[in-house]
Amino acid sequence: MKVIGITGGIASGKTFVSNILQQKGFPVFFFDKEAKQMYFLPEVRNKVIKLLGESAYKDNLPDFKFIASKVFKDKQLLQELNNIIYPELRKHFYAWKEKQTSDLVFAEAALFVESGFHKDVDKLIYVYAPLLIRIERWKKREKTNNIDEFFARLKSQLPAIKLFHYSDFIIFNDNFCDTEKQLNKILNKLI
Repeated sequence: MKVIGITGGIASGKTFVSNILQQKGFPVFFFDKEAKQMYFLPEVRNKVIKLLGESAYKDNLPDFKFIASKVFKDKQLLQELNNIIYPELRKHFYAWKEKQTSDLVFAEAALFVESGFHKDVDKLIYVYAPLLIRIERWKKREKTNNIDEFFARLKSQLPAIKLFHYSDFIIFNDNFCDTEKQLNKILNKLI
């Protein structure tokens, strides 16, 4: 079984590419979505509260807006939070992977390289989109014109030029190039 990672900057179109793969019948593990589930594990909850305080949970549920407001302003705090979440997430990923029967599975994560997950995949696809397009996508998705949070999250990610270095394939998802056609060429090389 080959595991192919999909990464890219905030609002670059990682999920768009991953959804195409799912439509084609490939299993996709969404690290960012699954990471949110880790906050419900009692041992993770206790560590997060110890790190960020009681305000990290509201009515026994993780307060992701509060958590984001703290960690995306402080790289050290973000790293400490990742050190709590990622070991559990890695276990969850490997359990998911063991259940798959496909010869080719995909895993999507915004912080693939930053978290070290790129070492767990056979190949890495980087989804690239120009910054202005990403800002517009993010504003539409988040229904806001305040882009401070966008730039706070952007600072936690490696710049595109560094991610190109780690990537085996690059998809240009800029509203002009045919994203699915690029993906199909990559699939032909992987299969």
